[in-house]
Amino acid sequence: MLSQLEELRSIQFGRRHISYRLKFSPRKTLGIEVYPDQSVVAVAPNGAEASAVDQRILKRAPWILKQQRDFESFLPILPPHKYISGESFQYLGRQYKLRIFQAKTERVCLQLGQIHVSLPNRNDSSQVKILLEVWFRHRAELVIAELWPKCVAKVEPHGIRPKTYQLRKMKTRWGSCGKSGIILLNPELIAAPKACIEYLIIHELCHLKHYNHGAEFFELLTLLVPDWEALRQKLNQSVR
Repeated sequence: MLSQLEELRSIQFGRRHISYRLKFSPRKTLGIEVYPDQSVVAVAPNGAEASAVDQRILKRAPWILKQQRDFESFLPILPPHKYISGESFQYLGRQYKLRIFQAKTERVCLQLGQIHVSLPNRNDSSQVKILLEVWFRHRAELVIAELWPKCVAKVEPHGIRPKTYQLRKMKTRWGSCGKSGIILLNPELIAAPKACIEYLIIHELCHLKHYNHGAEFFELLTLLVPDWEALRQKLNQSVR
């Protein structure tokens, strides 16, 4: 909710829109901040003209977009799971409640819109964590193996010939593209809808042709995934 000293504004920079929150305070200079969730906040001196702030935002647009791009593959930081019954876990874009049962054998499955974990000691949260990590990793392997050839087929007409990919758990990124040409994908992607996973794979594949986040990179990405900005936003809301 905005206060009386705040307003939402937007400027056009080329083909991009930059939305930002304008705040006023008893300061002497304008400050511009870009946050990991891609949001932009401008804090202006009391009495400053909003149109003048727009011009400053426009002038700083290349820097703002660079900061947003640097943050775009970062994972949000959330409190760790406790691995107890009733907790929610995200899988392929949907929330599932965790239910833990005591049983002679260990098992994880989706059932009745819930994730069921069975094990001899239902109070052993560390073992529940291990079982879930293995299950989510396996599901990630299956889903990414399904999507990879589809993504490769989309980029090949543009001269992109990927070597291979590897799943690697990363603390801060969904994926990365090394100069070796090997695409690294975070198995935590399994939290996101398939369309978001496909976008992320194509994003990294585009780096094989344009290693940075320059204009040519985004032209290619937009050609291949026209709604990539909406998918990126949805992806960054998908945390298991």
